[in-house]
Amino acid sequence: MLELKNVSKIYSERDKEIKAVDDVTLSVRRGEIFSLLGPNGAGKTTTFRMVATLETPTDGEIYIDGLDSKEDPGKVRDRIGLVPQGESYYEKLTAEEFMRLMGKLYGVKGEVLEDRIDDLLALVDLEERRDSLIEGFSGGMKQRLSLGSGLIHRPSLLLLDEPTTGLDPETRRKLWNLIEELNEEGVTVLINTHIMEEADALSDRVGIMNRGKLVEVGTPKDLKNSVRGGEALKVDVEPGEEKAAVQALRSNGGKLVKDVTQFDGGLELVTADRQRALLEVPQVLSDSGIEVNGLEALEPSLEDAFIELTGKRVTY
Repeated sequence: MLELKNVSKIYSERDKEIKAVDDVTLSVRRGEIFSLLGPNGAGKTTTFRMVATLETPTDGEIYIDGLDSKEDPGKVRDRIGLVPQGESYYEKLTAEEFMRLMGKLYGVKGEVLEDRIDDLLALVDLEERRDSLIEGFSGGMKQRLSLGSGLIHRPSLLLLDEPTTGLDPETRRKLWNLIEELNEEGVTVLINTHIMEEADALSDRVGIMNRGKLVEVGTPKDLKNSVRGGEALKVDVEPGEEKAAVQALRSNGGKLVKDVTQFDGGLELVTADRQRALLEVPQVLSDSGIEVNGLEALEPSLEDAFIELTGKRVTY
């Protein structure tokens, strides 16, 4: 669906070259939701703009549906639905008029356009506000309208740039549900976001960028598990028995225990099989005369993985 092959982007500034994107190779599968994450200056926005044909790579190639974005930019744009951050709306137009304008810009006409306007306004739950001026819409309504307009020409790839920034939590979740609904209907989605919860909730896979490079790609679950090299458990034991418990697990835990560290009042254990560990760790410790007072799964966050890979925390 979407392929980037050794893509770089270099800017010249005051006789100095700045490599904003550095040799990025990435494949987004048809039908998936893929999110790009990165700290400020990581290169994700530049990458996003190159995919959208708003900028041209200095080196490398970008293909969408097998079309080269440099050789066939017009045909590539026909396959892309772009929903930019801070969409500039025609505030004095109604929702229907705005959709019609966007359709004509994409070359959609006649009954086909009118049918799509009807379908999309219903999809984004604005059918009853079709004759209302956009200037009276809330932020969430404007974002839903923007999503609808990005689909007016039936693109195979939907590009969402910070789609829920500035929205309240309830409106944000409603928009997530809409994005998932679109994806279930077969639309491939590429999201540029700084909201960890958004990437975690929506994405089939996430790409983390730092200093122009794509440093890691994986499912949210795999990225979170990579923080400790496996799944983690917290083991509570009696005070004073922590060292003995660590020794017992290292000596008798076998391949089940990948790592174990001590903290006041308990242990943190990394395992390749958490379900098995929940059953077997208490027995291993009991056989060594150590009583387990508590055992619980530790869930790392996507932000934990992000910080470990980039050394930075995203600021909101």
